[in-house]
Amino acid sequence: MSLEDIFFKEFFSTFEELSDDMKKKYLTRVFPKFIQKLRELKKIDEYKEKELIFEKSIRIFRNPRFYEESKEISLIYIDIIKEEALVILENEGNRSGIIKVEELIKKAKNIARIAHISESYLERGESPNINFDKIYEKIVEFFFQLGDLLSANTYNNRIENIRYQIEVDRLEEIRRAEKIKKIERLESEKSQKMHIASQRAEDTYRGEILKEQLSMIKNKGRESLLDKDKEIKVRKRLKKVYFKDALSNIEQQNYNEAINLYKKSIIELNKSQKYKLAGVSLAMASFLLIKENRFEEIKKLLVQTKMALSSLGRLFSETFPVTLIEYIIELKKFQDVSMIKEVLSLFVYLPLFKEELIVLYDYLGKDYQEVTLSEESDKKVRNIKEIQKMDQILGKIQAKMGDLYLKKK
Repeated sequence: MSLEDIFFKEFFSTFEELSDDMKKKYLTRVFPKFIQKLRELKKIDEYKEKELIFEKSIRIFRNPRFYEESKEISLIYIDIIKEEALVILENEGNRSGIIKVEELIKKAKNIARIAHISESYLERGESPNINFDKIYEKIVEFFFQLGDLLSANTYNNRIENIRYQIEVDRLEEIRRAEKIKKIERLESEKSQKMHIASQRAEDTYRGEILKEQLSMIKNKGRESLLDKDKEIKVRKRLKKVYFKDALSNIEQQNYNEAINLYKKSIIELNKSQKYKLAGVSLAMASFLLIKENRFEEIKKLLVQTKMALSSLGRLFSETFPVTLIEYIIELKKFQDVSMIKEVLSLFVYLPLFKEELIVLYDYLGKDYQEVTLSEESDKKVRNIKEIQKMDQILGKIQAKMGDLYLKKK
């Protein structure tokens, strides 16, 4: 039993044993300490326990002689009710939770009405802090994410402070920002709270995901090889508009500027629905970030790109280069540089320019040899050889994944 429990148990027990006259004297004497103990209840997590104490306290002090004391207790209780409502919205975040919150709001308003809080403050020209704006803001965002704009508007109109009212046409922007923050927060919390047992479970799950992704890479890689010549021709046509400056900066080893130019081309190519080429730009930007030891920026770039595309993000995500980048992001969690280099070696099957291939081969520690496209009659043979080489690389990656998983266990 906590000290607070002992204090309130003794208080209520003593109060019941006193005569009516002594009760009034007792309440007057003990109130300063009693109100302080009530304020300290905010630190306790168990709402039902606090609710019981406040309900009893309000009944005891509901006396004309203790009018001001009763109001003070009621205001603290209302704050605790509001805090509980926010906890419910955070933990449950569904319609059932909103029904519970509505009941709490009704209860808080009833307490304020009985204690004559509004009238009392208005008489003194003050404004009591009993609005429910923060609660209504959370409910508005919940309904907006469900696409229930009617309910979102209903609760939005209940927000008293106009400065905090949310314009419904801006909620999409708010929701996207919140998603990015939530993803980053979850990643941070995961790294802080992870222990040995959960790490093993996480590694098992991640290993299964990586196996699935490797299979997807194999299928998409083969499809991509068949379109490689066509995509190279398209990139060459667009070279002057989108890639010339980036390639020039790569040659001059101005990698930061090249990264920024690739980022810009991702946006523009997605706008013109050239999702595969946008994926190639993402792959090059990501590779240069790895080369510059800025790996953590890759995931942020990928998330922001997908968020900007909204529902069209699926078409971009399904391209071969984006699948490779997502795989590399997962591999980074195993902290194995050689594995990442193995996957980067698959970049040679992307429709890259000579300047891009040279810097890629240099990073991989290999000599670049320019290959000229053979005649059309040899294309089929070349595709078969490339598929065989790609399968060999994927086989090596799969074998290394098995070794890594055994080490983790």
